[in-house]
Amino acid sequence: MDFALSQEIHAPLWAVEQALGDVRYYQTFTSGSSSVQAPELLDVSTSEHILALRVRYAFAGQLSGAARMAVDAEKLTWVIETHLDLQTHRARLDVIPDHYDDLLRCEAEVVFTEHGEHTIELLEGSLNVSVPFFGGTIEQAIVEGLKEHVAMEAAALAGFCSST
Repeated sequence: MDFALSQEIHAPLWAVEQALGDVRYYQTFTSGSSSVQAPELLDVSTSEHILALRVRYAFAGQLSGAARMAVDAEKLTWVIETHLDLQTHRARLDVIPDHYDDLLRCEAEVVFTEHGEHTIELLEGSLNVSVPFFGGTIEQAIVEGLKEHVAMEAAALAGFCSST
């Protein structure tokens, strides 16, 4: 399933990119969204003009009875590896499941653009869930959760950028 999301972040582009590489930003999360726990920054580094991030996420929603038969909710954790070019303001991200890696593939390109004093984040990618009969339904649910998470992250970035 291909997807595209656009989100306005109420902070300037330079501040958003700086926050993404700041461990203090990730410490501001006391909770996550309704379906994802607060992110955990595992690793951050900058080499020349590339910001590399590894952030762990964990599912926090409710699974249906059929889903509980197929997967363990406590094992629905994943790492998002991001490589952000600070000159072009483009990033590539890969979702790497900690478990069930044969069931999920997700990658995306992210473009940050300046829009006055705000930043527009455009996320375009592909998601493939390899579960017979239910893959498409699961993909739609994941994309809906991603929309919610991106909106929550935009608010968190705006709050962090305004306080630093």
